[in-house]
Amino acid sequence: MNSAQRAASRCAHGEPPSVAGWQDHGRPPGKPRYSLADPDIVDMFHCLTGPSDAPVRVEMPGLKRSIGFELHQPDSVPWYCVTTWTESDTSDFYCVEPWTGLPDAIHNGCGLRWLVPGKTETASLRLAVSLLA
Repeated sequence: MNSAQRAASRCAHGEPPSVAGWQDHGRPPGKPRYSLADPDIVDMFHCLTGPSDAPVRVEMPGLKRSIGFELHQPDSVPWYCVTTWTESDTSDFYCVEPWTGLPDAIHNGCGLRWLVPGKTETASLRLAVSLLA
């Protein structure tokens, strides 16, 4: 069972998200910090427990920079999770992506949002690049 299937299974059974802002459904409650060197976060969905003023932050000490994903924005629908993935251990990239719902939400209901005909919604975030101290 992959990360999305584990997350959907727990969501469908009404299991609550964890404290600390993150929950990878199918694993113990998430931690407030992860390292990109941690192989356990490849292909993981970190389900959010609610809005937070603290951004999801990626620190890059080699570049002396950090990127903050400020997910709580005025007039934005809530973000449901953040996924972390890469193609392989030797890839030269790493993706950190906010999602408004889990894959296959139309069937599992995790993050699914129903709109009446003609209604629109917007999901927005702010990316902030800053120097590391």
